[in-house]
Order: sequence, then structure tokens, then C-alpha cells
Amino acid sequence: MLKHSEPPNPMKTARGASFAVDHRSARNAGDAVDRALAARQCATVHPPPRWTERALTVSELTRRVQATLEPAFQRVEVRGEVVGARPTSAGHLYFTLKDASSQLPCVFWRTSLARHPGKIEDGMKVVVAGDLQVYSAHGRYQLVAQRLVDIGMGELLAKLEALKAKLAAEGLFDPAKRRPLPLFPRRIGLVTAATGAALHDFVVTAHARFPVPIVLAACRVQGDLAAASIAGAIRVLARRPEIDVIVVGRGGGAMLDLLPFSDERVVRAIAASPVPIVSAVGHEIDTTLADLAADRRAATPTAAAELVVPRMSELVRALELQRAALAAATERLVAERRQDLDALDDRGRAAVQGRIERARRRLRTLSERLSRLHPQTRLGVMRVRWSRAETRLIDLVRRRLAAQRSALDLRLERLRLLSPLASLERGWALVRTDAGTLVRDAAEVQVGQALTVLVKGGSLEVVVTKATPVRDTPDDREGDRHRA
Repeated sequence: MLKHSEPPNPMKTARGASFAVDHRSARNAGDAVDRALAARQCATVHPPPRWTERALTVSELTRRVQATLEPAFQRVEVRGEVVGARPTSAGHLYFTLKDASSQLPCVFWRTSLARHPGKIEDGMKVVVAGDLQVYSAHGRYQLVAQRLVDIGMGELLAKLEALKAKLAAEGLFDPAKRRPLPLFPRRIGLVTAATGAALHDFVVTAHARFPVPIVLAACRVQGDLAAASIAGAIRVLARRPEIDVIVVGRGGGAMLDLLPFSDERVVRAIAASPVPIVSAVGHEIDTTLADLAADRRAATPTAAAELVVPRMSELVRALELQRAALAAATERLVAERRQDLDALDDRGRAAVQGRIERARRRLRTLSERLSRLHPQTRLGVMRVRWSRAETRLIDLVRRRLAAQRSALDLRLERLRLLSPLASLERGWALVRTDAGTLVRDAAEVQVGQALTVLVKGGSLEVVVTKATPVRDTPDDREGDRHRA
């Protein structure tokens, strides 16, 4: 790591005392110091070790892990306890499968979860069947669940689990023993019922893709005799040298209907076959021991036909896609290298601009400091302060005048409300005699007497035609006492 330091100031001695030199001597001394500093920095730079050239990027390592784990852990069954079950608004379910010492993140996509008959809750002891997936964005792996079985379903499941463990211990489910399928099989052996929909679906799909010959070994696929029948059909086809791959399967059904494909005789016949075998039992959510022992598993008989019989148009399209991907990768690599060069150029320009900008800010700071010390600047500051004080004084006088004006207006309003004329504004009237005396009581006037009535907007000349005294009520007398 290079350490940057400022060159020594030629205007200072070792003890810090200043002395005078001419400009040429100072410049030569500074150049000599710069050359010495550059030589020392270059001497400390070492190239990186050669082993760092072999280092992988994070993405490269993740892709290698993904390419190693995902093919090796397809259609695996994992036993554990459900914790942290969390459904999402999109219909998916996230949960963790754990045992005494480990945890495994799991996800049940909406399409697979819709086929699960029961509710998945925390604390359930389950076996989850699915594929291991490496989530490269976060650098972790998770199990994509396809099926989930509650271990507490009964003795039957316990027996199946015991048989599965026994056969697995013998290596019958070892993924390393799985053989690749032939790209162009000469003949395909099919083990299924002669009258089922699985036969029709497989033959129609296979011939639509490529007209390969199919040899049928009809057998029972359900009932007590089905397991022996299936195992015998597998052995018959396995002895025929012209058959390159065998498909064992049937349509969907209940768990008991699919039990023959989990029989030990069927599993051992599949494991002993010299010909690669594809298991296509039931639907996608159904998993039997035959699926684990087979070289490949297909979700349905139709999917098995698509798996073992190639489609020429797809091969051509795959080649075209690979060619396009190679061209795109080349263009992307060139573009990334160009971006790297542009980034280096931008960083260099930014560094130069940064040094220039720092020098400018330093110069502005010194100029501003000098300007603040100038007498003219100090006089301007005093003028501003005097102007602000004058403004505050004027504002204070104006506020005082406004407050006094408001108080005066309030008093005038009160005086107006106490004026007798204010009663006329509210609909009352004042009655006076010809002599100008104010009439306060009906008893003070006589019939035929002329009176003047003052109302809002003017006066009325009236003659009394009738005078009716009104007896005071208790409320009136109480009001008179208060007015008194």
C-alpha cells in the first residue's frame, strides 16, 4: 500500500527556523524531494502473488456449487419438524425443516401446495419430497417441496419408511449409480397395464416426437398380484438386448393404489436391470420407492415419453440457443471490459478534479478570511446591524400603535352597544309624546293621544286607539330589581 506524504518545505530548516532563498533554488529542492519520494514509493510496490490469478469470483464459485448440488439432490425426501410456517399473499408457503442439530429452509410453491390435502402447521413431524435448489442471489440453498407427508399417518407409512431405509442402506437409491438415458433409443420397453390411459398417453406422445418402436410388457398395476407382475415384466424387458431404455408407470391414484410400486420386489428388479429405467408412476405429487430406485423419474407417463424420446426441432433449437448464448456472452464480456476502462478513466478524472476543487476551496477560504478583516467589510457589517436595529424599532412602534388602535376600537364598540340607538338596530322602538317625553309605560298614554315612534331608519307618527296595561310577571319584577 502506497503511503502519500507531503514533500518537506524547503523554506524550513530541521529545527523549524525560516530562512530566505531564491525561487530557482526552492524549485530545484522541491523537484529533488519529489524524485526521492517517487523512487521510495516505487520500491515498495510488489506485484500480487501468482496464486491470486486462479481465484474464483463469488458468482463462479456459486455456479460451481449449484452445478454440483442441484443435479445430485433431485427428488430427495427429508424428514424433520416444521417450524416457522409462513404463507404468503401469492399462495406460496415458506417453512423450515429441522431436527436436533440442523435446519433446512423449504418452500412450497402455490401449484404444489394446492395439491396438498391438509394444513401444514408448526410442530408437525413430516417427510418432505422435493428438489434441492441453490439460491445464488443470497448464497444459500433451500428445498423446493413437491410433496409433504405427515409421519403420523399410520403403521403403513412406518413400514414404508423402514423399507426405504433398508434399501437405501444397501445403496439401491444411491444417486451415483444412476445411469444416463440414451439420446436416441433404438427401442423403448414399456411396463404398464394394457388397457390403461398411461399406455395411450405414452404412445401418442412418443410417436408425435419421434417414431421409435415401443415394446409393451403388459402387467397388473394395482392389487395384491401387481408387485410380482411388475417385477416380472421388468426382468423380461431387461433381457432383450435391443431395448435401450425401460419406462415403468401407471396413471394417478390413491396411496394404496400406488403401493405395488413401493414393493421391495419391484425396487430390486429396477436396481438389478442392466437397462436404464424411467419411473412414471402417478402424478407429479406422487412419489414411490420405484421413483427413488429408477435412473430418472417422470411426473406422468406423458412426461416420461417427452423425457426418453427426443424431438428433433428441440435439438436444432437448442443448438441455435447455445450459439446465440455464446455470442451474447462474448459481447457482454467485451462490454464489461469497456465499462472497466471507462470506470478507470472516470476515477482518474475525478481524482484530478477533486484536487483542483480542494485547492479552489482553500483559496476561497483564505480570500474570505482576508475580506472579513478589511475595514470596509467591518464598516459594512456595522451598517447592516444598525439597519436591522432600525427595522426592529420601527416594527415595535407599529405593533404598539396597532395594539392601542385595537383597544380604542374595542371601547368604541362597547360604547355603541350601550347607546339607545343600538336597540333600534335589533328591532326595538322608542316612543315619545309630542312634548318629547319618552313613554316608559302604557299607563302614561291615553286613547287618541298622538305619539312619535322612533324605529331604525326614521320615525312614525301614530295615534293611540287602545291602551291595554300588562300585569307584571314574577320574571319581570325580578328583572326590574336587577336593573335597579
